[in-house]
Amino acid sequence: MAKKELCKEWSATSIGRQAKFFIHGPNNNLTQFAMGLNRPDIRILVGLLTGHITLNRHLTIMGVCTDPICEARGEEEETSLHFLGQCSARMQLRFSALGAYLLNLAELQNCKLAKLLKFAKSSKRLL
Repeated sequence: MAKKELCKEWSATSIGRQAKFFIHGPNNNLTQFAMGLNRPDIRILVGLLTGHITLNRHLTIMGVCTDPICEARGEEEETSLHFLGQCSARMQLRFSALGAYLLNLAELQNCKLAKLLKFAKSSKRLL
């Protein structure tokens, strides 16, 4: 019953826009995966899933930098979704780690979190 109520609340809330792309409610597999990570990896994973990470869009919102655009190519705002799936500067690395040069939202949602984390760490952008 509590899980059903939590899912209902999660769906109804207007906050967590980006997190809702990846997390659709309580998820035991996600919990078990995260519990096995070390603290720096949990920080990266949570940041990627929520958008609260050291990428230019979030840093601009926080007032740390003034330009939300991706520094690598100046294409669009550097969000987690851009970083994980669309940044052309990371196409070869993305192909090696995730098996595709570009990934749309639906494809990102189906990626294993361990692979997303591996890609993010290997980029050395978030360390």
